[in-house]
Amino acid sequence: MSKADRLDQKEFNSAYNDYKINVAPFEKRLIDRTDYIVHKICEVYHFKLDWWDLYFHEFEGEASFEWEHFLRSDEQVEYCLVPYPELDMGAIIEGAEWGFETGFPRRWLFEDFEKELVEGKKSYEQKQEEKKRKNKQKREAAEHRKKNLIENVKSKLTKEEIKALGIK
Repeated sequence: MSKADRLDQKEFNSAYNDYKINVAPFEKRLIDRTDYIVHKICEVYHFKLDWWDLYFHEFEGEASFEWEHFLRSDEQVEYCLVPYPELDMGAIIEGAEWGFETGFPRRWLFEDFEKELVEGKKSYEQKQEEKKRKNKQKREAAEHRKKNLIENVKSKLTKEEIKALGIK
């Protein structure tokens, strides 16, 4: 390992003081806002949250704040919910399906989002109900076609053939 340049104590103290005055308060606001958004999502989905964490460390138990976590994607802030949700936490956000199990839109850090969250959840639930309804209709149509096919085949068989095939 090569010898690194020694640090200057005054420079170190100055950098730390600048951090405490200029950066640390904003980092707290950023984490507080993220915490509010995560808890609001869990409230809307009736999810009992034990705790949450940002994906900002490489190893379990290692924690450090990294700005890059919030800059990594223009689209979302990722997080980990504990326990991991077994329920569907979907929503329609800006016309697309979104899952809140692992993240939220990054722009929510800067916007009022509560109405969009509630309406997005409602739209998603309506879409899921419509899918269920259509799937039920498809199942019923398939069962109806099968029943008609059996009846059609039976109409071409004799009673003995039907009995021999075990068709009722």
